[in-house]
Amino acid sequence: MADRKAEAETFRCALLAGCATVAEVVAWADEVIAAEATPDSAIIEVSLAAHRSPIDVVSLLKAIPGHADGVQVRRRMMSRMLRLLDKEPSRGHQVARWISVVHDARDRVAGRAVAAAEQHQMAVA
Repeated sequence: MADRKAEAETFRCALLAGCATVAEVVAWADEVIAAEATPDSAIIEVSLAAHRSPIDVVSLLKAIPGHADGVQVRRRMMSRMLRLLDKEPSRGHQVARWISVVHDARDRVAGRAVAAAEQHQMAVA
């Protein structure tokens, strides 16, 4: 299940970054449904989203249960972006923008974690 959530999160990020299409995501959901005896209803919702907007599909992917390892998702995204750049070098600016957004978000999360740890230390002292 964790791997399934990582796949969903990778597709969610890829849609947000413009590195995947709704059709690709729906095809992935269809494969999951074919492979599982009792697929989760959230996967079925994604499978039925062929005519929905990317942002709608992003929300559906987020609803897939489980926990994804953020490092694994970022690695998968980097691999996806490398393949995209091999096929379409002109999309380099799009890939660079996504890397910048992820880097900035990671720094904000790290900053909040440090601040929380500092507050905890001050409360204990």
